[in-house]
Amino acid sequence: MGKKEKRLEEMLQELRSKKTLKISDIETLFHVSESTARRMCTELEHEGKGIRTLGGIQYLPEQYTESLLTYSFDSLAQQYIEEKQAIAAYASSLIVPGDTLFLSGGTTVYQLACKLSALLAETPYPQLEIMTNSIANAEILSSASNVILTGGEYRPARRDTAGIVGEKAIANARFSKAFIGLDAIDIRDGLMAWDIDTARIDHLAIKHSNHVYLLVDSSKFSQKTFVNYEELVSDYTIITDKNIPSEIYTNAKHIGQSIVIV
Repeated sequence: MGKKEKRLEEMLQELRSKKTLKISDIETLFHVSESTARRMCTELEHEGKGIRTLGGIQYLPEQYTESLLTYSFDSLAQQYIEEKQAIAAYASSLIVPGDTLFLSGGTTVYQLACKLSALLAETPYPQLEIMTNSIANAEILSSASNVILTGGEYRPARRDTAGIVGEKAIANARFSKAFIGLDAIDIRDGLMAWDIDTARIDHLAIKHSNHVYLLVDSSKFSQKTFVNYEELVSDYTIITDKNIPSEIYTNAKHIGQSIVIV
């Protein structure tokens, strides 16, 4: 085992023991620079052994590891297609000329991009501006509308970009509407993602939007991920399909949550 691998193994043991480590902790423990400490966090995350957080890393229990490592946009795009298309059709009806939109990554929002591209090919919307961090969205929309790609580090498994470059682009923008896809959602625990980079991008887009629409097929209500990044508030509108469990719908309406079933 080389010096680098040994250091990562020792860091993993510390992480298992303490559950979280700050960048400053890693610097002190291993006598490394801040940039090296951040790279070590990134490497453990890529191995599915931790999740980077703001200023450090958190231990990833084994039950979450497979889901994090096996995420595939192409595979998920083949699931719940009719439900996602129905959600996309409704969401597209909310878009009007002059809107400034943010479209997140994810396969349900991709269906919205496909629907919107077809609509714009028939009837162009003047002064429609779209920003997205999704390569898939940008590819399908670029021939029909002005699209701004946030930029950042390309993530092939998600077919999107993330990181500080994209975060700065979003932070300097303002949107009339944001359409956000989620890895999971819970009426009590809120919005969830598998990784901190996705969470940061979506959180910023939500923060800078006048209206927020959460596009989630009903299967997302039965899932749990590792990063809870946003409380669910009544101002956000959930758009989901008719297979949502009745008790979840009832609970959402009971607390005054805006929810649309298509």
